[in-house]
Amino acid sequence: MLFWHRLVRNFSTVREAQTSNYVRRMKVLDNWKINDPALAHHFDRSNMVVMIDQRPLVTRSGQSIELVIGSTENICHTLADYGLQASIRNSVLLDALPGEDNEFTPLFGCSLKTLEPPRDSGMPADEPRKRLAGVLGGSLINLRFAMLTMTSELHRNWVAKMQTLAKWSNIYNYCPKCSSSLRMRHSKTGASCSLCDRVYYPTISPVAIVLVHDESSEHCLLVRHSGSMNGVYTSIAGFAETGESLEDAVRREVAEEVGLEVDNVRYMGMSQPWPMPDSSLMTAFVARASMNDKLDIAPDELQHAGWFNKNEVRLAIQCTDADVHLKGMLSNKCEPNVLKYVPPSGAIAHRMITFWANS
Repeated sequence: MLFWHRLVRNFSTVREAQTSNYVRRMKVLDNWKINDPALAHHFDRSNMVVMIDQRPLVTRSGQSIELVIGSTENICHTLADYGLQASIRNSVLLDALPGEDNEFTPLFGCSLKTLEPPRDSGMPADEPRKRLAGVLGGSLINLRFAMLTMTSELHRNWVAKMQTLAKWSNIYNYCPKCSSSLRMRHSKTGASCSLCDRVYYPTISPVAIVLVHDESSEHCLLVRHSGSMNGVYTSIAGFAETGESLEDAVRREVAEEVGLEVDNVRYMGMSQPWPMPDSSLMTAFVARASMNDKLDIAPDELQHAGWFNKNEVRLAIQCTDADVHLKGMLSNKCEPNVLKYVPPSGAIAHRMITFWANS
């Protein structure tokens, strides 16, 4: 009994320390979001991740792909050598990282655009970017590829936040109500009107994504979208509309896309920020439908839809997990309407489908 009390007491002490550290970090972040002088004071001593022409700068080690995190001072100097300017004005606040003396250091994200070389220069369009990435200690990869294949969920969320806030802050320059100029916060988490005192915040589009299974839960319904790679099947998803709940969005999207009525809609305890095409928040659900009902797919959105058993889905998961860098998917040599792959591990659909297949 004494041992048990000590174990509980020690666990509680560790838990309190972790919670305290998290709470302090959140409070520091909250202050930096709205306190421009405080955030500006830390900029030169902060850390930074970079995205160039919507390509995150990453490093690869075996199967692992992660963001390159460097000191803001060094990154700014390197970018300046290549004619690119990174400052607090074109950077966004991503996080607070543990620093020295139990303090926190801001992590900024900077999204920059380069100019294409003149056509008569004889230089490949991608060559300057490759050189710059090498000097910065990494390589540049496609934004969607990064979201699908990056090892760390935290790094994926940083990429989503960087893309979203950079895009939003470039659009919101004038007040939608009175057309006066907006003063953007250094963190890029809000903008205030210089005349009518309105404050605008980055918008988020809620998306419901659902894993539809039959009554026995031995089969699930997967779809292949128009324009997607051959053999890649995923879950049904769609934006929630004004005046409907996410559960209502699930029922409507399934009805619209495959002509089925679902019931027993339940939240799966998973969500994911997704920056394409804009700032989406994917929320995962599971729902039940009858395999006896006829499928009626929406031809403008889907190429194919079908029911698959757990063995078929597990084989597709194994094939996907073995193809970490998506070489097989990108080759597009699979038969179009044969289940070969599911979305890669960085997508919430992968977690949903894997959870169902293994349960």
